[in-house]
Amino acid sequence: MSAALRGTSAMLVVVPNAIIQGLLIAVSPREPLTGASIALAVVSGLVVLAASIALWVIPLARLSKRLVIALVSTALGVALLAVAAPFLVPLGVGLSCVVAVRALPGGRTLVRRRPWHTVVLLVLTIAGAALGFVVAMVLGLFVTGAPAAGLTWLVVGAGGALVVDRWVASARQEDVIASAKAQP
Repeated sequence: MSAALRGTSAMLVVVPNAIIQGLLIAVSPREPLTGASIALAVVSGLVVLAASIALWVIPLARLSKRLVIALVSTALGVALLAVAAPFLVPLGVGLSCVVAVRALPGGRTLVRRRPWHTVVLLVLTIAGAALGFVVAMVLGLFVTGAPAAGLTWLVVGAGGALVVDRWVASARQEDVIASAKAQP
């Protein structure tokens, strides 16, 4: 799949996710701990999880049970981390990418044979997630409500799509190298 097609496909995931997140904020009640607020937060999390799975599947062009299990389990871990220690979420996102990439063909080889490359991707992922936090806070200061949520998820989603594409490309490269070495 070409880079242009992957980018277009990713935007077909990111833009609807941003719209849905904005709409969820628009209809959410003002009281944060009501049953409706909690239900909308769960719906929001499930929409983000579905978008995340889609962003990992787009460059692969196939769905893997191992990848879905890795993404669902790490999403639960990041959600718990967000409640317990929100400032550690960027670290959780970065570690989630390492777990997810290990579920891909060539992912384990990438982590084992190119640890410094993996560390660089991890650091860039953590920095990108932290930048997403900053974008969310700045937008929250100048734009509020549904527009801020939509813009935030648009920026974070586009950044996430780039990050996921780099992780998958690195794993794919290792898979190609390993396959070439296995050829007689």
